[in-house]
Amino acid sequence: MSAQEPLSILGAVFGVMVQLGFAVGLFAWAHRVAKARGGHFRLAQYLPFVGLVATLLGICVTSALLVSAFGHTAAIPAEHRAAQLAADISSAMTATACGLVLTVACYLSSAVISALGTWGRGAKSAQDETSSG
Repeated sequence: MSAQEPLSILGAVFGVMVQLGFAVGLFAWAHRVAKARGGHFRLAQYLPFVGLVATLLGICVTSALLVSAFGHTAAIPAEHRAAQLAADISSAMTATACGLVLTVACYLSSAVISALGTWGRGAKSAQDETSSG
């Protein structure tokens, strides 16, 4: 076991915890808005978990593609190994990028929808108070 391994594992655990924190926080906010507003706001509360699943799925696909890439390298003639390995690693990183793009889109969508629901509710409550008073 190298000296870098525990730090890599700690970094991965920290990254997953941060992702989980974002997903739970956004879900709680969206759930509060959905409970108050109803309608389509109820669907927005699930976007953070779609983003979390997209991240985890992207990481799993990337890992599988990297294992496959290095596994196929042994069977390729030496003069073509570098080019094939680069192509396989590129496809693995594309899976990571797709997962991250989907994650960011889900998180931002959830935050924007929740903000609109929060702002709209506040404006409506203020109008109700002024008209009744």
